[in-house]
Amino acid sequence: MESICSLPKSTGWRLQLRYLVAFLGFLGAMVDYIVRYSISVAIVAMVNSTHPVNNASHANNTCQAALNVTDEAGDAEYEGAGEYNWTIQQQGIILGTFFWGYFITKSSGGRISELLGARETMAVSLGASGLLSLLCPAAAHVHPLALAGVRLVMGLVQGPANPALYSVLSRWSPPDEMATLVTLAYSGIAGGSLVALGASGWVVNLLGWRWIFWGGGILALAWTPVWLFFVRNSPEQHPLISRAELELLADTLHVKPRVSSSVSLTGTRSG
Repeated sequence: MESICSLPKSTGWRLQLRYLVAFLGFLGAMVDYIVRYSISVAIVAMVNSTHPVNNASHANNTCQAALNVTDEAGDAEYEGAGEYNWTIQQQGIILGTFFWGYFITKSSGGRISELLGARETMAVSLGASGLLSLLCPAAAHVHPLALAGVRLVMGLVQGPANPALYSVLSRWSPPDEMATLVTLAYSGIAGGSLVALGASGWVVNLLGWRWIFWGGGILALAWTPVWLFFVRNSPEQHPLISRAELELLADTLHVKPRVSSSVSLTGTRSG
């Protein structure tokens, strides 16, 4: 009887690695945006919105009884708010510095991927973002500008992530599946935004605002080794790929067309 080891590689079911790469890209994009946008909800719980009501700002003809009711309602509404007395300007700087850094490296993300490798660029981007997210509560305790600085660096390291992901997918997608796999991976952006803005309030109520940063950081750090283990920059470098899938992806492995050695560059046959 023929042994199992002698069967061709294409026999039986094997994991289609290109779908796994796209799925991990989806998770990566999702974690990227969770880390990026969770602060939009967290900062509401971080900032102390209790404010004294200045009676002088009301019109002189305002009924005093109505004014007292308004003041009491306002005190009840804002009592027990966040621990930091940051101004609106400081909050704006904290929320905006991420995009200052992101703008700088997003435009050069493709070149960074070429130099470091797209797989490695994606891993460094999310791994570093995870570490920085873990540092955010400590930075906020030091000074609002310290938190803004951490967010600035986070923007710098996240800028190359999207170009790097597309570079990986371009090598792992057959021409007739390119749109599907890219759409699947980048739909993680919408998923991450939904989770960041939808679940952060629940996390604040249950665990406290610090876990918004810690949770996103842990997710990013957990995703990074999985990505590095299962993904390679090119299918031909992957030790687990099947012969059938490698043949399917052969057309995507080389950007430049091959020129036959029997044909010269001028179009005439050599020899």
